[in-house]
Amino acid sequence: MLKRQMHGLRLLVSYADPAQGQVGGIYQAMGWTYVGETARDYYILDHARRRWHRRNVSPTGVKLNFGRPTWCIRPSEGRKVVVPGERKYLWPLDAEMRERITPLAWPYPKPPCKH
Repeated sequence: MLKRQMHGLRLLVSYADPAQGQVGGIYQAMGWTYVGETARDYYILDHARRRWHRRNVSPTGVKLNFGRPTWCIRPSEGRKVVVPGERKYLWPLDAEMRERITPLAWPYPKPPCKH
């Protein structure tokens, strides 16, 4: 469906978040190509326990959102929480793209053992 509606689209990219307990099992079951993890990231946890993505935080308390100034949290108004990188999966939409990403493949990650 995407190939028909989005002419020129050649690759899908999706992520599984280990901080949320995700391994990417659905992507593995469908045969997506696992290419490793993104770099570690962080968010700011404010006093009301709301999570603010790092892109929605500013030392001034204001960020541009679609060209408009919008209120946001300052880093000093919360606690920085470091999270692991996300697991990255690729799905090629044509044979040439499949050839290009095949050398990037890593073995699938496994879920942690529960004892």
